Amino acid sequence: MSETKNSLNISIENLKNTVTSGKTASFQWRINQINKINKLLDENRSEIINKLFLDLGKSKVEALAEILLVKEEITLVKKNLR
Repeated sequence: MSETKNSLNISIENLKNTVTSGKTASFQWRINQINKINKLLDENRSEIINKLFLDLGKSKVEALAEILLVKEEITLVKKNLR
């Protein structure tokens, strides 16, 4: 357990160092990551809808609206990403 915790602490420290350095990933890498999220939403839509119902009691319409809101945010981020 402590090995896992130590590994996690190292990962968190590395992430903090990256953020504070001001160094960011390339534009293309960020676009690819956003596209992967979009694909994940499409490929897992029915499972996401089911889990939103089971965990939060959201209806199918509410869950679909949540997914569509995230997809709209993805569109906006891609449009404004520099």
